[in-house]
Amino acid sequence: MRTGVLALSATDGVTLVAWKNTDVLGWQLYDGKGQLQGTPGSERSPGNGAAGVALPNGKFILFP
Repeated sequence: MRTGVLALSATDGVTLVAWKNTDVLGWQLYDGKGQLQGTPGSERSPGNGAAGVALPNGKFILFP
């Protein structure tokens, strides 16, 4: 089951959606029209939650 869903928007309209699934942090980028951008990513991340921030340059940082 997915928990800890997080959505962050950058100034250029790109949105990062991230979620926790057991001990894995997953994420996917979407463009300004809601279309998938690239392939989903994932990383091992023990624990229940995650946090993140959208930077002024349009990049994102996730804290697992």
